[in-house]
Amino acid sequence: ADSSVRTTGKSSMLAFARDELASHSRSYERLLKQRVRSLITDWCGADDVFDCDGRLCLQNLRLFIENEEYNLDSASFKTQESEERLEVEIIGPVRTSQIFIEVGQDKCDAAVTLQMAEAMSWKST
Repeated sequence: ADSSVRTTGKSSMLAFARDELASHSRSYERLLKQRVRSLITDWCGADDVFDCDGRLCLQNLRLFIENEEYNLDSASFKTQESEERLEVEIIGPVRTSQIFIEVGQDKCDAAVTLQMAEAMSWKST
């Protein structure tokens, strides 16, 4: 009888610990999402901001992609490929953006990087 009480006590302690860990995990997830959204807004512009003072501006990227012609033949593809416009309007701002520099220096783990990518994706749709 004494061992069954100990087993029940251990089980309830394990259940309590598991519930506490799950609660902390959910709290961390919520905090991470909130902080990432704030960070993306700070570094990549708000939803209605199109002038980001040299920072990566997701709204400008979205507009660029929306306004592109995607039905290209081989001649127009070669012309598009040789234009500097892609470097100036897309590649350059991404390459020099603070957010990509930080991620590129491994300053955050994979879960944070994934959250950032998701937030940027939602923000630019």
